[in-house]
Amino acid sequence: MVCEEIEEIAPSKARRTSPVEVVSATGLDEEAIDSLNEHLATLTVPPGTNGELVLEIVFDKMRASRIVVDADASTLADVELLKTIKKWLFSWRIPHSIGDTVRLTLRVRS
Repeated sequence: MVCEEIEEIAPSKARRTSPVEVVSATGLDEEAIDSLNEHLATLTVPPGTNGELVLEIVFDKMRASRIVVDADASTLADVELLKTIKKWLFSWRIPHSIGDTVRLTLRVRS
């Protein structure tokens, strides 16, 4: 009976209504992507904001130490939201150690 309850709860974990979500993440596994999506789900996005943000993130142990925005590939125009997302990413603690660099694409929509 406990297993049945867990099975019913697990699908709801995969939220697709978050205003910021991972589209692709080279260098992160599924567990890390789920953790990041949960972390980003608490962000507030101004109405009418849409776009993609492409980032290269360098990790030192379990946290981001450097984040570089790929301005050519990104379509997100809100500079303040970009700063907020970067702060959120710096505060995220990855669930386990990974390689040095991750290429991340985030979709932002409100």
